[in-house]
Amino acid sequence: MEQTISLLLAYKYYIMFPLAIVEGPVIAVVGGFLVVMGVINPLYLYIILVIGDMIGDSTYYAMGRLSKNIWSGRIGRFFGVTEEKLFKAKEYFNLHRKKALVLSKIIHGIGVAGLFAAGNLKINYFRFVYTCLAVTLVQSAILLIVGIFFGGAYQQIGMYLDYFATTTIIIAAVIGLFFVLKKLKLFQR
Repeated sequence: MEQTISLLLAYKYYIMFPLAIVEGPVIAVVGGFLVVMGVINPLYLYIILVIGDMIGDSTYYAMGRLSKNIWSGRIGRFFGVTEEKLFKAKEYFNLHRKKALVLSKIIHGIGVAGLFAAGNLKINYFRFVYTCLAVTLVQSAILLIVGIFFGGAYQQIGMYLDYFATTTIIIAAVIGLFFVLKKLKLFQR
């Protein structure tokens, strides 16, 4: 266990980067918690989150752009892309491209399908990246702050639980001592 912790502390940013590519929003919240614990620098983490999320988004876009209908099969199901989700995403993209892309970034359930659909519909890549980057900058900052807030709250709760546990132990010891002394008849009324 000590070896795992030392590896995590030594290679923290190298570990966070691939995780940010796969699941940036979740890593932002977890990273915020690690910032509060003093393990990670928030600025470095933020940069890693943004770059990782953009690489992930671009990968999904490229997969959608290079594919024909493979996403409606077994490969698509592996990534959570069903034929129904892809059809709905394409339909919405045709009507509201920018709004659909922003929603794909924000709404977790349709995100991957929306990014695939953007590539499949051959939306201009620079518009895609610009929109994704704008959303990622804001989203990563908010989620990092949420992680920091909850990490701080966790530490506060831990401190209060420590006080509560200490008080409870002292009260239990005093009560126990009282009954022992009473049993030994050293404490009479």
